[in-house]
Amino acid sequence: MSFLLLFIVIPVLTVIGIFFSKTHMQVKWTAVIGMSIQLILAGVLIYLFLAARAAGNTAEILFSQDMVWYKNLNIHFFIGVDGVSVAMIGLTAIVIFAGIFASWDVTDLPREFFTSLILLAAGVFGFFISLDLFTLFTFYEIAVIPMYHSIFPAEVVANFSDCPSGCGKPGFPFHIRAENGAGSGKSGAKQAGMHHFCDCGIVSENSGGG
Repeated sequence: MSFLLLFIVIPVLTVIGIFFSKTHMQVKWTAVIGMSIQLILAGVLIYLFLAARAAGNTAEILFSQDMVWYKNLNIHFFIGVDGVSVAMIGLTAIVIFAGIFASWDVTDLPREFFTSLILLAAGVFGFFISLDLFTLFTFYEIAVIPMYHSIFPAEVVANFSDCPSGCGKPGFPFHIRAENGAGSGKSGAKQAGMHHFCDCGIVSENSGGG
């Protein structure tokens, strides 16, 4: 098994550990342990890459592994690294490790949040080690899907509702408050109140003051 596969295996095992965690703190510490191992692996990879270069290995791609996924379409699970991907893997490991502690105070659905964060990391690591276009886009999609849960907290998603214009698209309600000064005049009063934002534009739900 290629050493690079560990960058996919460790996040998957971390997600499994999070799934079986019983408390919020267990979820967080499982994420810390998993991504600590990932950070150490990234350091080992950088060391091995630099050691191989110092030993005179001038191959464009190192630590490569090629397995056929679907022969008829010439789809391969082809992985390996060069200097750029090694640097990006190291940077990703640092960012994800730091991101766990930056998100330590997340209290709303922490299990789902950290699962999404680790799956996102798995997709990013897989993206940087991919040498086959199909494999690359597979990991890209793995990274994109959980990103939405990480960006939009549950309380934000829960506030989405149908647009009052009747366009049939979901809208996000927000409140505009009239401030002292320019916004406190007639135009400010008209703008103040509850509004919806959606693809059809900003539709006023309440034209009353704020």
